[in-house]
Amino acid sequence: MKLKPSPSPEHYAWSFWCPGCECEHGVDKRWHFNGDLAAPTLMPSIMIKSQGAVCHSIVRQGRIQFFLDSTHELRGKTVDLPDR
Repeated sequence: MKLKPSPSPEHYAWSFWCPGCECEHGVDKRWHFNGDLAAPTLMPSIMIKSQGAVCHSIVRQGRIQFFLDSTHELRGKTVDLPDR
């Protein structure tokens, strides 16, 4: 499954594996989800900041587009959402 529902709906609503950070990212109910688990779209963009690193992306139709302000190796690239 590319997008996973959270076991705790009070905390996060959905999570996905980020191949740039090599960890899961989660979003809560403030993000719009198109309802398609196979080719999800999450809006607006997702920005994760941790220990000086930045991951800024948007998930559209089952693909993750990494913005240029990301600091990992997938900066500026678009990749398929992993099946993790």
